[in-house]
Amino acid sequence: MKFFLVYFGKSKFSFVDQGIEHYQKSVNTLSEVQLVELKENSKFPEKESEEFEKWLKKQTWFQSGKNQVYLLDDKGSAYGSEEFAQELKKQEEQSVRNTIFVIGGAYGHSEGLRKKYKLLSLSLMTFPHDLVRVILLEQLYRALQIQVGGKYHHS
Repeated sequence: MKFFLVYFGKSKFSFVDQGIEHYQKSVNTLSEVQLVELKENSKFPEKESEEFEKWLKKQTWFQSGKNQVYLLDDKGSAYGSEEFAQELKKQEEQSVRNTIFVIGGAYGHSEGLRKKYKLLSLSLMTFPHDLVRVILLEQLYRALQIQVGGKYHHS
């Protein structure tokens, strides 16, 4: 299964970029994750949602395969790390080829997108969307390590 991490705008912090680079390399030892930066328009979630939908329509693999889209959202389903690993395993068993995680800007996602795709929450707490990129990549790496019985996760 291939993963896509879609986000809006560049990171504002070099330490975030370092964390992203570290965990992207780690994930890529077990699977493949591609980062997709789209144009930021954070005061207008509708504009960012349109940008995402335009990008998605251009992806021929999305039109022809089985895919799962998650919007990172504070109202979404929250999983523990082991449950998240099971969720991803279930997708794999259902022949999902691509999993797309979308991190909204400062004002989140449009209502239209929120109704269309599955919502995923990383925590009851609110995090800056820059940091969510690192946290999500780390949790993705952890989930993949759990699936292969690696030593990274300690339950």
